[in-house]
Amino acid sequence: MHDVLRELALSISEREIFCTVYDARLVTEASKARRFSILTANGDSESYRGMSQLRSLFVFVKHVCFPNTLLSKFKLLRVLDLEDARIEKLSDGLETLFNLRLEEDILHHIADLSHLGNLDLDNAFVGEELHFSGGFLKLRSLWLSNFLQLRLITIDKGTMPNIQLLCLASCKALNALPQGIESLAILQTLLLSSSSSRLVGSINDKESKDHSKVQHIPNIEIL
Repeated sequence: MHDVLRELALSISEREIFCTVYDARLVTEASKARRFSILTANGDSESYRGMSQLRSLFVFVKHVCFPNTLLSKFKLLRVLDLEDARIEKLSDGLETLFNLRLEEDILHHIADLSHLGNLDLDNAFVGEELHFSGGFLKLRSLWLSNFLQLRLITIDKGTMPNIQLLCLASCKALNALPQGIESLAILQTLLLSSSSSRLVGSINDKESKDHSKVQHIPNIEIL
């Protein structure tokens, strides 16, 4: 039964052009692909311009440059993973993105993405202060990882009002919770991983300001 279902899934995936992998060889009917993965830099990014049905774009190689004007052509794009690819800024035309994973400091360019639901930033900022000054109205989860110099996070009131999960991982210079975390009224889970002992201690210390800031959060996990 399992083999039958597998063959059926593969058949439907092939017929619907669900997933296409680009490795510098000829890609059949790539223009109809919904999910596209790039495994080589030996290609012209302009050749992707005709992919009007693209929903997900993943890049697994370095030194692939995507012009801002090209990204704006992907009107149906929902998932964008550009761990190593270079972009000057995120296009204003990508309001439909739901998941976003980047490794560049472009926070001010993505705050107004109207459908952004999950934001995963890994080593995406080299400064000591990170300021969320507005926007992110539909963001439900925020992951900040490997911000080695980060010492202060500020979240202005009214920013990311629908966030339910906040994860801080390997931000070892961060000794206090984000300023404004107490305003995230429906935050359900705070996850701290490989955090400084000072930050962890401030949460556990009932006399500290950080302890009082997280009393509204049902689930706090420290790993």
